[in-house]
Parts: sequence; structure tokens; C-alpha cells
Amino acid sequence: MSQKLSVTARNAGHYGDRHRRPGETFELSAKSDLAPWMKPVGWDVEAAGALEQPAVGVIPEPEHKAALSRIADLEQALVIVQEERDAADAAGEATKARIAELEAQLAAATAPKAEEKAPAPPVQQPKAAAKTDKT
Repeated sequence: MSQKLSVTARNAGHYGDRHRRPGETFELSAKSDLAPWMKPVGWDVEAAGALEQPAVGVIPEPEHKAALSRIADLEQALVIVQEERDAADAAGEATKARIAELEAQLAAATAPKAEEKAPAPPVQQPKAAAKTDKT
């Protein structure tokens, strides 16, 4: 005879024929049906030991700390890259302003002055008349 085991859903999850709400109590037919989102109600120590094993997807503490450290390092690197990008953008804007200033100076230096006469248009030479051959 199999004993029915009473459990309470820690989180929402699907068991049997329907979805279970958090805090809902229901029965399992076997200890092997125990899922990480279930909490045993009135089980013996042996059955409760199944919950002490890490659930699938649980990361060990050293790996978790290493991952958090790596995330912090990446966030610092991101801040540095953003600062460098902002500095490069500012340098680019300063360069564009300097180019515009130099172009304005060049245009002022090469523009004809008001008191000077504008250069005369080039004079076109009259074309020589084509000789006709009368022999």
C-alpha cells in the first residue's frame, strides 16, 4: 500500500491534472513526485531530506559569488567605456567646430575685397575664319 503524502505548494506550479496556487495543500502518491516548488507537510526526516538537495538550476555559492564579481567588473568596464565614448564625442565636436572656424577663415581670406575690382571675365579670342579651298 502506498502512503499519501501531503504537501503545500511554495510557488505556483503544475501537478497532476491541474495548476496549483502558492500555499495550496494537496497529496502526492509517492515521494519521487516531490518537486522543488512543493513543501512537505508532516513528513518524516528522511522524506524531508529530499528538499535539502539543491533544485535543478541552483548555482553553488562560490560560483554565484564569482558571477556577481564578474558582473561588477563588467559594470565598471561599461562605465569606463561610456566615459571614453563621451570624451571622444566631445573631442569630435571640438574638431568639427575647429574645422568650421578654419573654413570660415579660408573663405574670408580668399573672398574678393570690396575695394578691389572683381577679376575680369576671360576674354575669348575671335575664331579664325575657316579658309575655303577654291582651286
